[in-house]
Amino acid sequence: MRVGALSGYHPKAFTIAPPRLDKVLEKRLNFALKITSGEIPLKLASGDLYANFSKLEQVIRAFLDSLEWKDGILSEFMDNISGGNIRLALDLVKSFLGSGHVDTEKITKIYEDTKHYIVPLHEFLRAVMHGDNAYFDAESSYIANIYDISTTDEKEYFLLPILVALLINLGESGRHESGFVETTELYDKVQGLGYTPEQIDVAITRAIKKRLVESSARRIPEPGQTLPQALRVTTVGSYHLTRLSRYFPYVDAIIVDTPILDSDVRENIKNVENIHDRLSRAGILRNYFDNIWNRANIPTTIFDWKQVSEELKAGIGKIEKKCETPKV
Repeated sequence: MRVGALSGYHPKAFTIAPPRLDKVLEKRLNFALKITSGEIPLKLASGDLYANFSKLEQVIRAFLDSLEWKDGILSEFMDNISGGNIRLALDLVKSFLGSGHVDTEKITKIYEDTKHYIVPLHEFLRAVMHGDNAYFDAESSYIANIYDISTTDEKEYFLLPILVALLINLGESGRHESGFVETTELYDKVQGLGYTPEQIDVAITRAIKKRLVESSARRIPEPGQTLPQALRVTTVGSYHLTRLSRYFPYVDAIIVDTPILDSDVRENIKNVENIHDRLSRAGILRNYFDNIWNRANIPTTIFDWKQVSEELKAGIGKIEKKCETPKV
């Protein structure tokens, strides 16, 4: 199911297409199940021993069940982040299956007991965002940090979200062929908000490299080079803006990759593991961005951080209540 885009960028204004689980991905995973179940024998290098894939089989079955689950959250993530690229979708699955951030013992135990386990999005997202690393690394991750900055200009935290939101709005206006927006028009509008051409260069280049937007020339520029003539948002960019930007597990991961310009705030954003400390840390970052937004004077018709902030706050509150609820 892909995230669509209508006027504005409020998530309620976005239409979600019907579930579209890629049959090729399902076919590949079912083939893997035949191997793990022993239906297709796989010998080890010794030639006389067979691999025991029982745990992997249970995790794959749980993952397939999760893709087909009625809420569609995981399949929405897969569809939008892969952008319809089956090879990338398989890489996402491989990242999950091989990640040290996934509690496979928990999954297999629950699946053995109940024959049912739905992989929550936060569990899958953590594995995909961290990969083999202890912490999120924007260079190696499939997921972008849309709040990264290249200068000490505090309002740059909102530059990439603004670029994506503008491309959505302009692309859907009906004035641009196939959703492509002239780069010069984009620059004019963003410079009008007080951003420099150099800042915009870096943000656009990063957005193309992370597949948030695509160019008419289908190439990845470098800062300082001539940028493509036209740009349009991708499903990856829309999903980052309308879903991930306001999701605690996403913010929890990108905090370590986000430069903090205020020394007092920076001292309070520490490396923590306890969920309560992580929730508190996300709240500190949210308040930090709130204060910057109030000084930035950016029209909310383009991008509204306050809306994102409120949804993030609500999400944090739900997790806090869940943590406080005693287990029966």
